[in-house]
Amino acid sequence: MSGAKDVLNRMRQAAGSARPISTAEDSVAPLEERVVEDVIAPIPVTLPIKRKRFSLDLDAAQHLFLKRLAVESGVDAAQLLRGALRLLEADPALRDAVVLEAQEQ
Repeated sequence: MSGAKDVLNRMRQAAGSARPISTAEDSVAPLEERVVEDVIAPIPVTLPIKRKRFSLDLDAAQHLFLKRLAVESGVDAAQLLRGALRLLEADPALRDAVVLEAQEQ
C-alpha cells in the first residue's frame, strides 16, 4: 500500500471509518470512477483579518452618541462602525440615502 493511502487509511480508522482504500492492483476502474467516499473534509483555515487604520473627525455630539451606543450595546465603537459599513455595502437604498445625507452637509 502506498504511503499516502496508508496515512489516509489510518486517518479514516481514527475517525471511525475503517473501510480501507483500494490499491491499483485491487481495481481496474478508470481514475474517474475510483471515487473515495467518506473522506474527511479539510478544516477551513481562517486567516487573520488585516485591518487598515482610518481616522474620522466627529463633532462632540456624534462622538457622544457613538460612545453611548457602544456602552449601551456592549459593543466596541469600532465594531459598530464596521457593522454600519457592512450594512452600507449590502443595502443599495441605505447607501444612496447616506450619500444624499453626506452631500447635503
